[in-house]
Amino acid sequence: MVDWPSAIAQIREAGAHLRRMHDVAQAMSRHARAMIRRSLDQTEEAERRAHTAEAAAVAASLRADGAEERLRQAEARARLAEDRAAIAVAAEAEAQIWLRRTYACLKAESSNTESSNTKPAKGDTQTR
Repeated sequence: MVDWPSAIAQIREAGAHLRRMHDVAQAMSRHARAMIRRSLDQTEEAERRAHTAEAAAVAASLRADGAEERLRQAEARARLAEDRAAIAVAAEAEAQIWLRRTYACLKAESSNTESSNTKPAKGDTQTR
């Protein structure tokens, strides 16, 4: 013969155990979904930060390229200025040489003119 009250109690215990296991499984499922959501949120945030960092790197690279170009232009201007300064120094030296020669010629001419003015010319007679 079957002990119905004991069988019913065992069925109730098994049902309660199944409900507890179902509740634990649901809690674990909710926890897993929450972890997945957090992981997705963190992944999306990391992707946003990566895109921001990439954009900043591109902008920095463009600024560096611009700075390098400006540096090349400044160096070219500096070389041009150095060349022009060398040309100006050479022109000044040439002008100094020309001025010295001109001064020497003028001095020699002045000296010749003064000496010819102080010497009596041939055939000049003095009357007293």
